[in-house]
Amino acid sequence: MNYKIAISGNHGSGKNTVSKFISKNFLSHYYHVFNKQYQARHNYDIADFTHKEIAFADPIKQSLKLYFPKINDKDLFGDSDARSTIINSAYKDNNPVTIRQLLRNIGEGMKLYNKDIWINCFDDTLNMYKHYHLILNTDLRFIDEFNYLKQNDFKLIRIIRTSQTDAHTHVSETEQYKIPNDDFDFVIYNDGSLDDLKNKCKDLCDKLLLI
Repeated sequence: MNYKIAISGNHGSGKNTVSKFISKNFLSHYYHVFNKQYQARHNYDIADFTHKEIAFADPIKQSLKLYFPKINDKDLFGDSDARSTIINSAYKDNNPVTIRQLLRNIGEGMKLYNKDIWINCFDDTLNMYKHYHLILNTDLRFIDEFNYLKQNDFKLIRIIRTSQTDAHTHVSETEQYKIPNDDFDFVIYNDGSLDDLKNKCKDLCDKLLLI
């Protein structure tokens, strides 16, 4: 069976951490349940567990890497806080800009020519990996992305971190507020310890695997 999961949440809410916990839980379940059942029936192991993370921002990051090849991959593809790194060779109004600013400018700029460009790119990539056991998306930010993912049978998760003071006012952070909690399949409150979050993700995966 194939599972498609998308995660929404503010900057720093824990989306990537939740994604990692979900992947580990699905991997464990796959090898301890599905693989043993298949092996018992056919006397050999099923193929390796396949999973893929696909982000709407992937092509934006890839193009930015082409424009500014000296950007550190960890700053571009790693933890979200790293996107606050200043790019020394990029300026706007004579002021240096961060990776996050450039990603937003490129993302918004291309939408002027095709408002669905990043959804179309995502859809092309999804079709390449649709046979995988698990597809994860960790950058659900806009209403049109939400509607697309819902129409394509993704289970939609919202991460809320009420203890977080978020000063980000860009539309890529604020538009998601317009989507009610009830429209998501699951809502996780990330206000405890890392172990608390890990347990919540395990409970969520147990529910998903029963669907």
